[in-house]
Amino acid sequence: MHKFFLSATLLISSLAMAEDSWQISFAGGFATLAADNMVLYVTEYEHDKAIQTNDDDWKSWTAQVGIGYVIPLFNNTQWFTTIEPQINGYFLQGNINGYVDRFYQYDIDCEDVDFQMDLISRRVMFDLALNVATWKNLSVYGIAGIGAAWNTISYHHDADEFYLPVYIKGHTQTDFAYEFGGGLSYALLENLSLTAEYLYTGFSDLSLDDSSGVESDDFSLNSQAVLFGFNFGF
Repeated sequence: MHKFFLSATLLISSLAMAEDSWQISFAGGFATLAADNMVLYVTEYEHDKAIQTNDDDWKSWTAQVGIGYVIPLFNNTQWFTTIEPQINGYFLQGNINGYVDRFYQYDIDCEDVDFQMDLISRRVMFDLALNVATWKNLSVYGIAGIGAAWNTISYHHDADEFYLPVYIKGHTQTDFAYEFGGGLSYALLENLSLTAEYLYTGFSDLSLDDSSGVESDDFSLNSQAVLFGFNFGF
């Protein structure tokens, strides 16, 4: 019993040695976009399916700014040293290219036309970052969170000899977003560290619609991003 209370006292003492702190972060990097099940209703009888071909294209770009509150967990070990609730703002811009399978519901062999969908996404996320392991100045962490995204989407596909073009101007919609990933942090100074992070983000219930009557089913979209940045503690 005495050993138990002694161990508990030592643990509480070790936690008390560390102090909470605030941390701001900035990062930027590259991303890829992938959309699934984009079906357009051009007319009552023509339903087209947009097939993406650049889902492995890392030509989109993203940026992040955020603030977090670092809470020490286990001070005298290299495992699970801190946990950090964060509020992060993200900006993501890119496009999705491919071809349109016309009259896909009837399996009619029509000539395909090219399409492009442009995306500008702004989102606010409530994240939780857990420092999993620390070795000297290097730390490994995981991150996950949920939030809201404001996505502006525009779409067009080309015309051919028998087919009119479709152009949908950019309109902004609010969508649910979630994300998870992990990264490395290297401490240059006591309150300054460099970061490299992988982040997967999912968006749900996006849609396309136009005043001319063209509309789409809801579809999902995701991005994978690699961000490089720094954290500053205060």
